[in-house]
Amino acid sequence: MNGAIDVAPIVAAIPKVDAASAVMNSAVKTVDGIDSGNTIRQVASATDKLKTMLAKVASQLDQLKAVIHILPGALGDNGVRKYLIIFQNNGELMARGGTTGSLALLTVGHGKVSLAKQSSASIRDFPNFSQSVIALPDGIDKIYPFGLGTQVQDLTETPRFSTTFAIAKEMWKRAKGDDIDGLIAIDTVALSYIVGATGPIGLIDGTQMTGANTIPTLLGDLYVKHKDPAYVDRINEAMASTAFAKVTSGQVNTKALIAAVIKASSEKRILIWTSRKDEQKVIENSPFLGTPPVSTPKTDAFGVYYSDQTPSKLDHYLKQNVQLSQTVCAADGKRHVRVSVSFTNTAPADAGKILPKYVTGGGAGVPAGDIQMAVNTYAPPGYSAQSVTFDGGPANSGVIGNDGNYPVIRGRVTMAPGATQTLVFNFIAGHKDARTLTVGDITPTVSSTIVTTAKLDCSSVATG
Repeated sequence: MNGAIDVAPIVAAIPKVDAASAVMNSAVKTVDGIDSGNTIRQVASATDKLKTMLAKVASQLDQLKAVIHILPGALGDNGVRKYLIIFQNNGELMARGGTTGSLALLTVGHGKVSLAKQSSASIRDFPNFSQSVIALPDGIDKIYPFGLGTQVQDLTETPRFSTTFAIAKEMWKRAKGDDIDGLIAIDTVALSYIVGATGPIGLIDGTQMTGANTIPTLLGDLYVKHKDPAYVDRINEAMASTAFAKVTSGQVNTKALIAAVIKASSEKRILIWTSRKDEQKVIENSPFLGTPPVSTPKTDAFGVYYSDQTPSKLDHYLKQNVQLSQTVCAADGKRHVRVSVSFTNTAPADAGKILPKYVTGGGAGVPAGDIQMAVNTYAPPGYSAQSVTFDGGPANSGVIGNDGNYPVIRGRVTMAPGATQTLVFNFIAGHKDARTLTVGDITPTVSSTIVTTAKLDCSSVATG
């Protein structure tokens, strides 16, 4: 299946964007040199507003300049590029969105775009590997104990999309024979935004998928309607082909499509990684980057990542809450920080009976209809990981480890339909001064996680 992208207008726009960027940066320099200290308040205020406005526009033009210089090459103007697209299923959560349901190889070169190959992530179409296909850091198996790098379904189990790219590149090479230049991850919610822009997509079973019903269709209705998972895989592959044809047809509302992509990327539902260093440098300054959060001198940013531990697809029934709290306790003079993560399973009480086994997990590990969720909480570098508790006692399978210089605590809970469970992660900050606590990065879910802050009571903190 083929489409086309005309890169000539992009190439033609490069000198114009360069000139606009130069003019705007010159204007910023000129306005920054204005001394409004001895002027009346209204003039000083207007000058400050002008400085802010010009700086914002200059920054946007600088970003556009960086993007437009690499775009022709990324679109294959200098030779064919191969990009692997992975479609994540938010019904079975992984750190970056969900398990890989299907994959598609996109080739781009000299104005032509082709959907070259497709595969489901099922063992029917894609092999598992006895050990990780890439070398992993020592000790990473403590926080990812079930074979990171061995199953294509688990590509996004790590929040480091650079690692996901390395694993996907090697897996695809071994399984399908192609060297890929880049990786794009799209989750179900992002797909709903895109379908909302392209217009309805007809599925091979007769279903008309719209932006409004994409999520319930792909995460629920298809599983109830079709008991054969192989047939659902065929529906998903055909859907990807149809969506590709629409996007590359030239008949889509471009403004609406760009808005959909921007919205999805701002929610970390579309991620990109490329092997080209100049292009990756641009991505690293964009919302398409997937990496644990970076703190500042005034803000401590945590990463909270979910990972479904059952072979089920029930996570669109989940509701999540995260609470951040901190205090300095007189008993030890240390700043104690707590991250509490709560889940509610809103699945029907009889989910284990009315849903197919490959949706509920069929009782593998937990009763059918229950959801077992692991959480990896990443603290800022310099923090000390202390413990994870559940119901006031040690959490089941609680583990303390590291991912690079990030202290990580892993905990796990199981929720029956209608039940709410909470994991409490305890850390000690590497500083005593009060800083704003934020969740700087979190697994994107169907229903957004609610984040709140609270005061931490020292009577509930283990000190000494």
